Amino acid sequence: MQFNLILIIKMVFFFFTSELENKLQSQKERERIIGVWVMIKSEKDGKPRFDESIGEKYTYAYKKNGDFILDFRIVRNQVEDADMSIMDYPKIKWSIVNKNIEYKAFDSNGRFLGVTSDFFYFSGDTLVTGNAVLTSYYLKISEK
Repeated sequence: MQFNLILIIKMVFFFFTSELENKLQSQKERERIIGVWVMIKSEKDGKPRFDESIGEKYTYAYKKNGDFILDFRIVRNQVEDADMSIMDYPKIKWSIVNKNIEYKAFDSNGRFLGVTSDFFYFSGDTLVTGNAVLTSYYLKISEK
């Protein structure tokens, strides 16, 4: 009986310690992501891939308030290609969910439009994001 009680206490302690460690790790990662980034490399299926973002030095901003802000040139090009008003361009919010970066899109009235998720990790000073096909590498240029 005493052995079972000790085992249960150890399991509960391990669970709460693991949960706390995960939350602290997520907070550290979140703080590290916040800032303005430029893409320095792109791969498709593990092979180098041309991406206009690299040559044009488009910026990608992860704000502390959860806003994800694309370089205005990207927004302008996408709005023109879709023949839509800049007012119709969705607002994007980011967060870390289950060790992925989740991007949620909202219309100008705040209605939820959709969500996508990318894996991420850091390799030195480089932020690496991607999915099953594409992988992108970013270098931070500003803490704001």
